[in-house]
Amino acid sequence: TVIFVFCWKYLPDSSNPKEANIDPLGAILSFVAVGGIVFGVMEGPTKGWSSSLIITSFFVGVIALIVFVAWERHTPRPLLDVRMFSDRGVRSGSFSLLVQFTVAFGFFFLTVPLLAFVFGYGPLDMGLSLMPAAIGLFPASAIAIPLTRKIGFRSVGTLGLLLLTGAFYLGTTLGVDSDYTLFAVVMVIYGAGIGFASPPATEIIVVALPMEKQGVASALNDVLRELGAVVGIALSGSIFNAGYRKSILSIEGFTQDVMDGVRETPAAAGLIAPSLG
Repeated sequence: TVIFVFCWKYLPDSSNPKEANIDPLGAILSFVAVGGIVFGVMEGPTKGWSSSLIITSFFVGVIALIVFVAWERHTPRPLLDVRMFSDRGVRSGSFSLLVQFTVAFGFFFLTVPLLAFVFGYGPLDMGLSLMPAAIGLFPASAIAIPLTRKIGFRSVGTLGLLLLTGAFYLGTTLGVDSDYTLFAVVMVIYGAGIGFASPPATEIIVVALPMEKQGVASALNDVLRELGAVVGIALSGSIFNAGYRKSILSIEGFTQDVMDGVRETPAAAGLIAPSLG
């Protein structure tokens, strides 16, 4: 209650009531566009990339996206004014945020089977094992904005994305013979990447838009993060699923029911692993 009263009294009002955006058609089109593309990415490995369902899903998603952009350019009350992306700062910050959260959530999604099925951690241990990310995140995020003002967004943002890429690459080297030390190092690098990349990207979007558009800037920032998370989970899940199913094709000596269960989830693979020697 105290925080609510404080915010109500002291935070500036950045809204513009004359430009309140109620755009039901835009909301529906954006839902269909994101839903169609994400469904295709997630279900492609299972249904088959050439199946009519997946092709239709991608087609509907792309068409909905094109219609959404066209509609938003012409409606007087757009859900998302796509003309904002003519500003270089908005484009750069948006692209950076989308890539960051695609990589970040894709990475997090893949750490779950690694920690659970390879390292054998329980829920509490899995949560605690991610804490080293804070060692890289907090100092990096603290100096990211001042550093951006000195050397520019391009340099700091690129540094953050390179660190994320490095963390992802090191993560691919983890296996059954790896110990937690290497994973902790990966998490520190991962945290530093987010710390360097995310704050400058958010600020460059906010600075690029006028005061009355700060609500739009905040909403755009949130949408890009959520969209990146959805795409990252969908992509990493699809890649993991395809690789996992391919890796068990050569396993023999088990009943069809057992293999069907193993194909459905890596958790079932642990039941037959001891018998493989």
